[in-house]
Amino acid sequence: MKRVFYAGASFATGDAIADTLAAYAVHLMQHRTVASVEIPIRKADGSEGRALFLLGPSSELVLKPEPDVGRELEDDVLVASLRGHMSRGALVSAAAGGDTTQAFTDDYLTL
Repeated sequence: MKRVFYAGASFATGDAIADTLAAYAVHLMQHRTVASVEIPIRKADGSEGRALFLLGPSSELVLKPEPDVGRELEDDVLVASLRGHMSRGALVSAAAGGDTTQAFTDDYLTL
């Protein structure tokens, strides 16, 4: 598990989710665009929940290892979707006058 620090708050989530979220934030920064991404998190009481991140060119994420807080959170569909968007270059740069909304159609990404 890793703890993601973002906008004055922090959230515990699975390693693959946290690492992919950070890589996706870099991808969005490079394309000067934004996206919202919802990820599974471990709440302070140990239950599972979800958190929505608005990522863009000025997003600042910090990841750190989290001591064992229960079962590793996984979301293979989310991780594969984000990796797919990065590998396909599924973003059209807003700076180039493109429509950034057309590239996102699955349940996890919205603009």
